[in-house]
Amino acid sequence: MKNFLTILWLPACAALLLVQGCHTGSNTPHATDDSVAVKQSDSLFESQFSPSDLITNWEKHSIPLDSVFDGGPGKNDIPAIDYPKFVSAAEAHKFLSAPDFGVFLDWNGEQKFYPLNILNWHEIVNDEIGGQPVVVTFCPLCGSGMVYSRVFGRDTLLFGVSGKLYESNLLMFDSKKESLWSQAMGECVVGDDLGTKLQLINSVLISYEDVEQYFPNAKVLSTDTGFDRNYFQYPYSDYNSSEELYFPVGKISDRYKNKDEMYVVQIGDESVAFHWLDLLKAGKATKQTKDGLVEVKVTNLVPEAINKNTGEKLNGYFSYWFSWNATYGENGIVWGK
Repeated sequence: MKNFLTILWLPACAALLLVQGCHTGSNTPHATDDSVAVKQSDSLFESQFSPSDLITNWEKHSIPLDSVFDGGPGKNDIPAIDYPKFVSAAEAHKFLSAPDFGVFLDWNGEQKFYPLNILNWHEIVNDEIGGQPVVVTFCPLCGSGMVYSRVFGRDTLLFGVSGKLYESNLLMFDSKKESLWSQAMGECVVGDDLGTKLQLINSVLISYEDVEQYFPNAKVLSTDTGFDRNYFQYPYSDYNSSEELYFPVGKISDRYKNKDEMYVVQIGDESVAFHWLDLLKAGKATKQTKDGLVEVKVTNLVPEAINKNTGEKLNGYFSYWFSWNATYGENGIVWGK
């Protein structure tokens, strides 16, 4: 009973925190009325699927709709950042401490750092880097920082937070058809674009201290977001330091702890997960796949992956073990001690 009550109560508290901030005049199309009530149901273990606030084509779906849960806040109640502002790495001292982590991008000669202090409250940043339109995403429940191209055919999409979860993972919606996209898969799972995948852009999770030391010219996402949020407060209680999950997932593996960090590399249609602490200790690791030998080297705490057979650089990201296992555990490849 204690675990059930914890699972039921903590998401509600987090939801209240996430939607209670006041809008401060941003012209972002994702801005919403902050008085929106938090949605609740009788049980988080019942289906929470409620399509009424989205114009998605619900008849097309590759995931069971009864496994989709309302996370608490509704569509856009967790507002994406559509017009991000940046400061220098030195200026970011005003709101960051050395150990604060974030998603780091190094793309086409430009470097940007998106602090988790901000991403915890917004989850999505629609941005450009090195001339490439990208969507920077972070799912606090899965510890997954993933970046995708926003270019979709002839369109450049904006993405928003639907408020819905699958396998405890963020479901994003696009600005054109409001199809739902799994952050973990980078794939449309509900809607007219069903089965279409977004292009993954390489990213890493590093600390602000690492940025200052190794990437001093990087731009840092500013807390001047247009929204009134306490970016010094973590909105999910002790979630990131406990083994508890707020929402059920289909598969759990005890090979590692639920929230052990994995560095995940995509090669072809395969996903390879490297246990991060083991990789840090080893400095280098290899794993064979059907499309080639994946080699990962860690330099200055930053992993880089290549296909040893072709020399091609491979894209990667970080995620909690439970989330990767729920998404790719059946056919994925794991490296670790």
